Amino acid sequence: VFYGFILWATIVFTGIGMEFFCHSLLIKDAWDQNTENRWQFVQFLYPLLASSAVGMAHSNNFWALPLITLTLYKFGFPETILYLYSGMFDESLNVGLRWKEMLDGIGNVIHH
Repeated sequence: VFYGFILWATIVFTGIGMEFFCHSLLIKDAWDQNTENRWQFVQFLYPLLASSAVGMAHSNNFWALPLITLTLYKFGFPETILYLYSGMFDESLNVGLRWKEMLDGIGNVIHH
């Protein structure tokens, strides 16, 4: 159980770190058509990479850990951090929508 928790925490913190890095490097100014194309490509690769990571884990290959981290966090595209940010700081949303965004972000962290 302890080993599983350590793996989960490592994947979550690494994934959130990738999201911060990707957001600050690639998407900080605007979401343009090029970024949308990349996002669609990552979404397309998700099932293939997830299946590959599960197969690698089944054969006790530790390369499954970096692959599953890249896959779960979709190569760092900032899903989780944007939900949490909107829930905490976006004053243009009403209270109900802010709670929804915050709960989506928390659910995303738990889900991963």
